[in-house]
Amino acid sequence: MRAVGYYNPQPSNAAPDHSAQEDPLAAIKRYCVEELHQLVTVVPPEGALDASPDASGNWGGYSKLVELFTGPDGRPALVVIPDSSHLAADLEQLVRRVIEIEAIGGTIRCADVDAPDPLQDGLSRLALPGRAPERQRRIREAILSKAIRGEALGRLPFGYRAGADGMPAPVPGEAEIVAHIFDWYLGEPEANQGADGDEPGDQLGDGSGGIGFRRIAARLNEQGVMTRSGNRWSPVAVAGLLRNRAYIGTYSRQGIRLVTNHPPLVDRAVFNRAQEVLRTRQPSRRSPKSSRFRLRGLLRCAQCGSGVHGVTRARRWTRADGTEVARDYLYYECPARPPRSDKPSNHAAWRAEDLEAAVMGELEKLPPAVPRSSSRTITGEDPAPARLRALEREFMRRYREVAHGRGRVQTLGPLLDEIERLRSGGYPAGPGGSDAAELPSDRDELMRRAAGDDIEEARRALRQMIARADVGASEIEVTPRGEIADPV
Repeated sequence: MRAVGYYNPQPSNAAPDHSAQEDPLAAIKRYCVEELHQLVTVVPPEGALDASPDASGNWGGYSKLVELFTGPDGRPALVVIPDSSHLAADLEQLVRRVIEIEAIGGTIRCADVDAPDPLQDGLSRLALPGRAPERQRRIREAILSKAIRGEALGRLPFGYRAGADGMPAPVPGEAEIVAHIFDWYLGEPEANQGADGDEPGDQLGDGSGGIGFRRIAARLNEQGVMTRSGNRWSPVAVAGLLRNRAYIGTYSRQGIRLVTNHPPLVDRAVFNRAQEVLRTRQPSRRSPKSSRFRLRGLLRCAQCGSGVHGVTRARRWTRADGTEVARDYLYYECPARPPRSDKPSNHAAWRAEDLEAAVMGELEKLPPAVPRSSSRTITGEDPAPARLRALEREFMRRYREVAHGRGRVQTLGPLLDEIERLRSGGYPAGPGGSDAAELPSDRDELMRRAAGDDIEEARRALRQMIARADVGASEIEVTPRGEIADPV
C-alpha cells in the first residue's frame, strides 16, 4: 500500500518512559518494510529538521501532511507515525486529527506492529489538555489493579459497602431489603403439584402474584427507605436493582468480569427467574413520545425534588355507533407519586396542556427584564466548570470505547465541539449545544417560539428563559434564567 511517513523531530508531549527508543524516521521505514508498504514521502523530508512552532504553538509539519491529500496530486495513502505523541499534543487534538486525516483519504498507523492503532497508543502516552500523561497513566493502572482484584470502585449498589479488605460486603438491613424487592416482584409461588400429585411444583414465583416497579417504589418510600444516593425510590431505580448482577456476586468494572467475587444477596435461581419475568414484560417499543413534552428537563417535584417526567397514556373506547376511537393523553408526573392511590398526594401530577399553559402564564407575569435566578437557586457557583468536568469524563469514557473497537472515532467530534464551546465561555443549556447562540434575547420573541408548534424550538426557548420550575399538586414556582433584554 502507498504510505506517507510523518513525525515530529522534537515531540515533547510523551511521558518520559514512553519516549521512542528508536529514531522516529528509522521506525517509520522499518514498519513499511515489515508490512510491505511503499513509502513514497516523509514529512518533514529527511534531513529537514526545522520544527519551530507557529504563533499558536503548532508545528508546521502537520499542514504539509494535509496538503499531500488535499493538493492537486492528492491520493489516498497510509500515514505511518512513530507513535501518537508525534501527531498530537493531547488526546483531544489526536481525535480531531485522526478524524481529519480519515476524512481526506488517509489511514493512520503507529510504527509498532504490535500496537498500530493511534487511539489505543494515545491512551498510554497522552492526556486531556493541561493534564499530565504520567499521572493519568498511574491513576488508570491503580484503578485497573483494583478491578483485577475485584475491589470496590466508585459507588457500590444498594445493599453493599466496601469492607475492611476493600471488597464489596453486605450492609445489614439493606441486604434484607434487596431480597424483599426480588420477592415482591416475583410474588408467592403457585402451589402446583406434579402430574401424579406427589411432586411439588415450582418453588419460585413467576411474577403473576407479584407487584410492579411503581408499587415496589411506593412501598419502599412509605417505609422510609432511601436509595444509596439518599433519594426516594423511583420505578427506574427498582428496575435497575432487579437487573444488577452484582446481587449474585458478579463483579463488572473496567471491562473485567469476575463471577462469585463477593457474597451474593440473592440466590442465583431467584435472580434468573426475575430476568425471565423482566423479559416477558418488556414493552414493545414505539416511537418515543418525549418530543411532545416542551417542558422536558425543566420540572422538579416541589414535594420530593425528583425530576417530573412526561407520561403518555393511550385510551381506547367504542362509540354508540360502534366505531372505535383511540387517543393519547399527555401528563407530567413525579415518579414517586403513588400509583392509582385514593389517598391525596402532594407529588406533581398534571395534564400536560394545563401545566404548559400555567408555566406560560407565570412567564407572562415576569417583568420585561427577567431577573436573575431567585434565592432558591442562587448558589454563587458557576455551573460551567462542573459541566466541563462532566463532559471531559464522558469524552474519556467514549474515547476508551472507540479505542477498543466499540464505535467510530467520528462520533467523538460533536462532544469535542461542545467541550470547546464551554471552554470558550459559551454555556450549553443542554446536550444539543448552546441555545443562547441560536435564540434571540427578546422576551416577546422567545415567548412566541415557546408557544409555537415546533416542540424542539419551543423547548430551546423555554430553556433560555427558565432555569427550573418546581411543581406541586396544584402550585408551581418558576425560576427564571439570567436576564433577557427589554424588547425595544
